Amino acid sequence: MHPWRSATSSRILVVALWAVLLPAVAVLTPGRAGAAGASVTYVVRSGDSLTAIALRYDVALADLLTANKLRRDAVIQPGQKLTVPGVALPTKLPPRLPDDIRSVPARLRLLPVFQAEAARYKLSPDLLMAVAYTESAWRSTIVSAAGAVGIGQLLPATSRWIASDLIGLPGLDPRQPADNIRMSARFLRWLLDRWPTEKLALAAYFEGGRNVAKAGPSRGAQRYARIIEQRRVLFQF
Repeated sequence: MHPWRSATSSRILVVALWAVLLPAVAVLTPGRAGAAGASVTYVVRSGDSLTAIALRYDVALADLLTANKLRRDAVIQPGQKLTVPGVALPTKLPPRLPDDIRSVPARLRLLPVFQAEAARYKLSPDLLMAVAYTESAWRSTIVSAAGAVGIGQLLPATSRWIASDLIGLPGLDPRQPADNIRMSARFLRWLLDRWPTEKLALAAYFEGGRNVAKAGPSRGAQRYARIIEQRRVLFQF
């Protein structure tokens, strides 16, 4: 059985919805954009290596070492900040893309991830991107008052259920942007298949299907669905 959001959590999220839309400093902060890409700042986490970081961003290890004045055998520590140079950014952007996405390389480079996951689960990319923007403004470090994590604001129990039961990959991590986007896309696809209208599916994403089934979508959930529909145009090409 799916671990739905409780009514108490939904009331918290109604209040928190507007808070998560305010600008915040992400773990990845923008550098100066150039023709070959942009520099981003990466905060080293436990278990990271220079080679793994270079692979994650698809940059040459030598360039990563040069940008940080490090030797190949350098030891990096959790919390250390590294400059990752020349991160490839998408060149074709929706004309109305919000400035708080367009101006932050770490968020901007998620655009093709959204497109790929939308295609994987047969979603409209603008719908998936609008949901994620409303939930977190595409910030991977956001944690709500109810404990919802990351870009799609997934509760831990919901994330585990999606990863294990819907996707079959229990190792997916909601704190990782690509994993969170994949789980959010799969969850949204599941809701769209389960509910007769898109508005009800969005209401269920917001406050949980049990609450919607029991009493219909709350005013907060209805407002949430309207916001999503209005914002879809921001992510259309």
